[in-house]
Amino acid sequence: MTRSTPSAAGPRISATARARLTDDARGRAGDWADDLFRSARKTTRKAAKRGGETARHYADDALDYARDHQREGGALLAVAALAAVVGAAVLETRRPDSQIRRIARF
Repeated sequence: MTRSTPSAAGPRISATARARLTDDARGRAGDWADDLFRSARKTTRKAAKRGGETARHYADDALDYARDHQREGGALLAVAALAAVVGAAVLETRRPDSQIRRIARF
């Protein structure tokens, strides 16, 4: 088993040229990583913004739904209260000492 000598591996590169190539490769890798990071952050912001818009849309729909049903619930409560008043008046008129019956005879 023989070891390859620098002349057998190819042309020899000077230390300054190797340092320059290394710095250049390191700079390109750093630029690539910075671009990738910025792109990922921009994409994440867009997704979060879209998600926030969707959440606000659903919240607005839920609020409209609740308001509609609040009005309906209020109307049903009013009808139930009126029915209770009428029912109480009917029961009161059936009593022999009813004040309402005396008013109605008037």
